[in-house]
Amino acid sequence: MSAAALSTRLHRFAAVTIRSQSSSSTSTAFARVGAYATARSSSLASRCSRSSEFEPSAQTIRNRVKQADLDDGRRDDGLTSQEQEEPKQLRRKNKQLRLQREIL
Repeated sequence: MSAAALSTRLHRFAAVTIRSQSSSSTSTAFARVGAYATARSSSLASRCSRSSEFEPSAQTIRNRVKQADLDDGRRDDGLTSQEQEEPKQLRRKNKQLRLQREIL
């Protein structure tokens, strides 16, 4: 994997990470991932060994990269984030409709 591709994937990882963290730690998370994204090595072992410096585990990074690949269409062995979100939205809507029906 080229350094540019690694950097792109990790910046996408940063966006997901930042959305999942509180606003007070947003800049810290971005700085950690940004520092990691500048790494030039593309080997998995090297990425895994450096991941401990930036807190996310190696498995977390692999999961986030896999999800980014699914979202970008480079993989098709799982659900995209949008496909995962759809059932959640439908459940929320059903719950809301049930509550409205009970009120009436």
